[in-house]
Amino acid sequence: MSWRSLSKTLNITNGDGAVTALQCAGIQGDFLPWRDVLHLGPLLPGDLMGCFEHSRVLFLSQFFGMPGEVVREKFRNRSQFLKGLSSYQCIRLWFEHDLYDQLQLIQVLAHLSGETDTPPLRWVVTDQYIGSSNDMEIHELLRFDQPVPPPCLIDAKNLWGALTQSDPNVWAEYDCHSLSEWSFIGQTLLRLKNEFPDRYTGLSQSQSMILALLQVQSENGSALFRKYGQQEWGQFMGDAVFEKELQAMLNVNSPLLSKEKDLGSWWSDHFAITPMGLDVLNGKKNHVKVNGIDKWIAGTHLKQDHCWWLNKEVNQLER
Repeated sequence: MSWRSLSKTLNITNGDGAVTALQCAGIQGDFLPWRDVLHLGPLLPGDLMGCFEHSRVLFLSQFFGMPGEVVREKFRNRSQFLKGLSSYQCIRLWFEHDLYDQLQLIQVLAHLSGETDTPPLRWVVTDQYIGSSNDMEIHELLRFDQPVPPPCLIDAKNLWGALTQSDPNVWAEYDCHSLSEWSFIGQTLLRLKNEFPDRYTGLSQSQSMILALLQVQSENGSALFRKYGQQEWGQFMGDAVFEKELQAMLNVNSPLLSKEKDLGSWWSDHFAITPMGLDVLNGKKNHVKVNGIDKWIAGTHLKQDHCWWLNKEVNQLER
């Protein structure tokens, strides 16, 4: 008998912080943190535990400067759980409303929809951040616990397939009217769409928000991260990714940011907008045309000579 069969429930959630909070609150069962930043890097067609996993290990190790084997081991642990799903009596998904979580939820459901002998699926989808919740708040969340509606499994498979396509309009124009039982999915796709460079400024929504804050006044990294998060519909960007966003606007031919004070840590460093940053923010210059781009959003590889732009006037992605 597998050791996992001793536990009736497998709890799948967004990461290690949420797992710790759920365990401290006394939630029973085994725990699988999903551990992937799916709004960054390529989402390519392929088996979750095959060529897709290989592409993610390569990207994440390079992006975060981690040894490939460390990343591979995290995915290997996930694969072991996924190969033993039939030993559970229930799978409960705990995911938040933001872009980071909802993309994970799409992937999880898409994978589970193709599995045979999968136990009953339940979900808790909330706009409350699980990792920072206390024990009472987590137990309150159980009132939202319900079976995953079957249409959501079908749509998740279709959505995931769309996200892995090179044409972003396959998912950006996805009809979400059939997903009334899936809270936050429409906002999720819209938020991902807004990470494409604006046709006039060449900025993503995240970059625009950061520059707009610095247009008001210079900030240290800690304050800038906090104020940025307060403006998001659902804060999806962790501090490590936020630091990468700052570096991407600092370490270019024509920087959009500068450091007024370099104190040895981005958390303490003081950042200011440059004259070029002001010109870009105001649409006088285009960040991509000035500094180039080499970035993946889902299945789309953006390059300076092969870019997709967000036309906000008609809310469409265009070549």
